[in-house]
Amino acid sequence: MIFRQLEEKEFESYSKKSPQFTFHQTPGWAKLKGETGWKYWYVGIFENDECKGTALLLAKPVPYIKKYIFYSPRGILTDYNDKTTLEFFTEELKKFVKEHNGIFMKLDPYIPYKQRDNEGNLIEGGFDNTKIHETLLSLGYRHKGFNLYFENLQPRWTSVLDLKGKTYEEIESGYMATLRKELRQNNRNGIYTREMTKDELPEFIRLAHATGDRKGYNTRPLSYYEKMWDDLYPNGYMKMAITFMNFKKAIEVTQSMIDEILNARKENEEKAKAGKLVINEKKALVKQKEEDTAIANYNKNIEHFNEMIKEYGEEIAVSSLLWLCSDREMICMLIGNDENFMRYKTSFSCYNWGIKYAIDHNMERYNFYGITGNFSKDNPDYGLFEMKQRFGATVEELIGEYELVTSPFWYRIFKLYTKIA
Repeated sequence: MIFRQLEEKEFESYSKKSPQFTFHQTPGWAKLKGETGWKYWYVGIFENDECKGTALLLAKPVPYIKKYIFYSPRGILTDYNDKTTLEFFTEELKKFVKEHNGIFMKLDPYIPYKQRDNEGNLIEGGFDNTKIHETLLSLGYRHKGFNLYFENLQPRWTSVLDLKGKTYEEIESGYMATLRKELRQNNRNGIYTREMTKDELPEFIRLAHATGDRKGYNTRPLSYYEKMWDDLYPNGYMKMAITFMNFKKAIEVTQSMIDEILNARKENEEKAKAGKLVINEKKALVKQKEEDTAIANYNKNIEHFNEMIKEYGEEIAVSSLLWLCSDREMICMLIGNDENFMRYKTSFSCYNWGIKYAIDHNMERYNFYGITGNFSKDNPDYGLFEMKQRFGATVEELIGEYELVTSPFWYRIFKLYTKIA
């Protein structure tokens, strides 16, 4: 076998064939990281002209010393069950990292660890990749632990919806009944979702910052997402959608529901006068009371929507979602919501748009991405898991994060420095 650097197109061509391939191993992602201070290389191994593995290698300088931390996002792409190939690739990577002043290489393979159900429970007789983990340890990789929370660069626990061979109707039938009801109500409230355009990125930033401020995390500036768009959108590795609430449409739909009740009532009264319908007065009074209550509530909604028009105009952007994609999978990366409209659950419509898009484009997986591995209702992040569970998603536990040390001395210095810092 031989190890060598690859040209951009060559790397992309080989990498896309791997079942572990994600947007993390694309030239677009490499360029985006390059614009934020990382160096990058494409490398691969070959046997008799057959590609046996590839890797995108990112390198970030360590402050004050002429050394680098290397990172292979979502791991090298190779057959982790082929120990001979994995060992050769590992040794060559160690040499490469060391030659380029690297202290260690971090990687987080996109490999599930043990099979779990939608409640997070281990499935008896399900797959178990403990052997891959043990192989990596035997080759000198240091495991960062089977963490439960968000300690690593990428989430170890994700929530995934299996789309393979399924229609949208089949997927929707797996939604919780309350979710289906909320999605129908969103349609009645004039809530709709469409694909974003680049000039709408400021709206995405507004919504993302609102969510970040509410949840206590920082979001990147507009310039970052403009670069991300330029690097990833043209090749289909990035998708964005925006959800609006159209108050004028909501008024029209609500008024049509009032008209439907009144028209049905009038029709029944005319049939009764013509002797074509016998009315049970007791039941009719109960029904009329229920309808009058419904009409009163609908009129209150119309009044509310008219107030919204005065404040916001006929419609306003209320949610937006950014996905990063491969031919096989659509991954939710960042959602933004206007807190003034949170009660309408507008983000559900945004997620649902993405699921439809993934199915229409023959993707096998819709990944809601990060959750924690603590499924107790006492967990402060339980709501994050529960929301994704409502769509019928299954828990996926990944194998975790590893470090391959190439300079033990500087590694100890780096660990000491980061501990103090």
